Amino acid sequence: MTKEEIKSLLWVPDKDGVYRRFMVDGRYVQSLRSKACIGIWCYANLFAEQYNLHGLFSGMIISELQEAIDNGITTSKEKIDVEMVKFIQRLRDCIDQYWLKDTPMRMKDLDDVQSELTTFNYSNLYYFE
Repeated sequence: MTKEEIKSLLWVPDKDGVYRRFMVDGRYVQSLRSKACIGIWCYANLFAEQYNLHGLFSGMIISELQEAIDNGITTSKEKIDVEMVKFIQRLRDCIDQYWLKDTPMRMKDLDDVQSELTTFNYSNLYYFE
């Protein structure tokens, strides 16, 4: 991942697998600063830190086998698929039921597997005041 990708949320890749469009980047920061944001994409926490945004943000979340390999996590595609469904449902429930600032700790408490994969993913949620 390049530094430019970390500074933004990218659109889907084109037919060559290249990301050419930005969905959210520095141009939108002024509009976001006065709001409690939820940013769930790889390294969204770095975007929030760079631009001093407030709210709930994810760090790297492993959702594909190559991401696990890149991060030295031993797992399988099947385990990733099963755990991502649980992670997403739990994250949605936490956001619906609790304050955003409580979500990172509540998510860690919900990790019922505590494998390399789930510990990595459940530990990569951040709240910034």
